[in-house]
Amino acid sequence: MGTFAIVWAASISSIFAQEVSIPAWDNISPIALANAVGLPTAVSADPLEDRYNSRARNTRAMMLPEIDLRVAAIESWSIWVNQRAVMTIDNPLTAFLSYSRLKTLLLVPELSPHRIKPAYVDGQHLVQVGSEVLVMVPPDVENADLVAIDWANNLRGALGAELLSVPEAQKAMHKLDHTNNVMYGTASWYGPYFHGRMTANGEIFEQTEFTAAHKSLPFNTYLKVTNMETGNSVVVRINDRGPYVGDRVLDLSYAAAAQIDLDQRGIGTVEMMILSQN
Repeated sequence: MGTFAIVWAASISSIFAQEVSIPAWDNISPIALANAVGLPTAVSADPLEDRYNSRARNTRAMMLPEIDLRVAAIESWSIWVNQRAVMTIDNPLTAFLSYSRLKTLLLVPELSPHRIKPAYVDGQHLVQVGSEVLVMVPPDVENADLVAIDWANNLRGALGAELLSVPEAQKAMHKLDHTNNVMYGTASWYGPYFHGRMTANGEIFEQTEFTAAHKSLPFNTYLKVTNMETGNSVVVRINDRGPYVGDRVLDLSYAAAAQIDLDQRGIGTVEMMILSQN
């Protein structure tokens, strides 16, 4: 068992040290689970240990973040940091593990919120602080890239750090660098009609992911696409072929088009920078 798994297992076992009867994880609601283990609907993390005297506790309490686990709805839990909701998770076990992990790491006095970032490691979307994993994004969420970025930014904001832009966060997540290979042309987008169908590279098209179709660029090429009218940018991965309408050179997924405000107009002039992977 890995280090993270051991820490999480230890944390969750401490929560359930008392003997209680709990229904199956997949079927239990957050409220029922809270009642089963004797927790209120808001669980506050106590960052202080008995070994500190009262003066040290008061000083430390002013410096360390407040971390709560709260019932968000019948089917979900929210983790709050400094009175701000930073993430919502549907699975109760995942929520408890994530809360426990965050409580362990965020209460380290030396933690720098500026080092919190989204990451993508071995097919898993994460939020990290330095090399330490803070939380894992559930694999079944839509647009895990954006969820990881949102969670990282929510944590950064709650702890007083500057937010990351979406394209810069994507570049860091996928280890991408700028190049001088830049093109311009007309882009459009495609979505609902093709959602769930197979793309040219054999993947299933997900309109909520940041992908695009191009006539000739190699599959898995990353492009930084900028709407020349709004200046908004997004990083997309080529996984399909097209478009084959007029002089259009790029077909964005719906999510990518919405990210750069191209979804309402439908088409627009874009800058496309090929990004290299390091």
